[in-house]
Amino acid sequence: MDSLEEQQSSGSFKASGSNDLLAVAIGKPDHPCRVRGVGRGCTVSSYFGKRRQPADMVSREEFNKTIATLAEMENKLEMILSSQSLFCKEPLTPGVKSAKGSNFSAAPNLADGDQTDEHINDEYELYVEDPQRRLVAYGCIHDLGSTIHNLKLKTDEVRVTVVRVVVGDAEVPFPTDEVSKVAEAPQNFIVWPRRLIEHVGRKGISQKELFLKPQSQPDKTHSDVLKSLWFAAAEIKQPQYVCIEAGVVSKNKVDTYISQQDIMGLLVSGKISISAMQFYNRYLYSVLRLSERNGKYGLISPLHSNSDETLQARIEEGDFECFLAPIYEGNNWQLMVLCPKYSYVAWFCFLQNKPTKKMSSKIETAFNAYQMMKGTHSRQFKKLKWVYPKCCKQGEGDECGLFVMRHMLEIIKLDITDSFEKAFNMQGPYTNDDIDVVSRQWAECFMELYLMNLKPSELSLESVGIWLRTIKLLWSYSECFL
Repeated sequence: MDSLEEQQSSGSFKASGSNDLLAVAIGKPDHPCRVRGVGRGCTVSSYFGKRRQPADMVSREEFNKTIATLAEMENKLEMILSSQSLFCKEPLTPGVKSAKGSNFSAAPNLADGDQTDEHINDEYELYVEDPQRRLVAYGCIHDLGSTIHNLKLKTDEVRVTVVRVVVGDAEVPFPTDEVSKVAEAPQNFIVWPRRLIEHVGRKGISQKELFLKPQSQPDKTHSDVLKSLWFAAAEIKQPQYVCIEAGVVSKNKVDTYISQQDIMGLLVSGKISISAMQFYNRYLYSVLRLSERNGKYGLISPLHSNSDETLQARIEEGDFECFLAPIYEGNNWQLMVLCPKYSYVAWFCFLQNKPTKKMSSKIETAFNAYQMMKGTHSRQFKKLKWVYPKCCKQGEGDECGLFVMRHMLEIIKLDITDSFEKAFNMQGPYTNDDIDVVSRQWAECFMELYLMNLKPSELSLESVGIWLRTIKLLWSYSECFL
């Protein structure tokens, strides 16, 4: 040993890995999982003792204490925010729907001192001067903080969203890279001068009276998670990355992004983007995993629903009884339920349209390939059967995407795999409460993702408030599992 230590000091011997001083001195290499000097029968755990396992569960007392602490922090934060006029102190007025059938229109909160009981619409007329004053759009005003697009709002400026376009080619007062014309403004937050805004139901009142208090926030009848989503939408500057895990809509993972425009589409007009529908597929997959129907229903990505190759590959991937495939064609969402085992397709269109010949041909090709893969001769192929259940009719709005989400949820919850024309025999549209269910589900999933991705450098007073409110909400949901 002394000789080896001298050689190591001089650099002529270098100990590394299992070739250490002791192993070289005794002439025997190290053996993995064996403690030297205590006998062959002695293991690491028997010599040093078993490692303690940390407790995974928290006591109810600790949980309640944490909730109380969060509530106290939230109250303190809201006091700070109120002193900075970031939140409206007055009660919020229930919202009125926009002309496009919005489910989540924001409502004004006027403080004029002598309010009457007359009905007041929550829409505002948006004007431009070029050089004459003219009406170009109708919109809603939102008080979601003092900054927009990383710039501080001036006292004579407000944040608005356009809900109805009058003159699409008119320039907005404050153009951005994304929005320069009025036609590009819907589902985006933009800045508008106060003097060029006039309330539809209160023409002739003074601008001082109209804008004395913050104008609008989410309807108080909406759930807390939808309120959090409103404030999060105002904070989001870059699209949020979402990884759709392997097995959700295909055997490979799918990357997508949720933008501020995607969120505002859901909140303001009920318009669902492809990314938003993809994200709801992610939620439905989590529902299936926790139920006994995990192997019964497969989901198909709306990004690829029009591709016969993708449909065929997805159908061949898993031995599911039914596949739920949202289709986006001609600015309209539709739903197909594919049952390859029974050569059966249920088609849901809320505008009462039938599938195109091209779509029918693609489905037939995919089903024939499935039967061939199962060893069925072409002469014995089952004839493809199409059924058209009586589904809810869509109104003048853009709620077809929400209708598709609601139908997919009902199919899974009610465990429907056939006789769709009997299971669905609906008259009229869904109610707001029916649609709010899927909106809240989408919002809960997104807020959980948003909070996980929130970086400390991005924290502002508004985002801290969002974080506290949503954490408290999500924790309250988990109480029943403790």
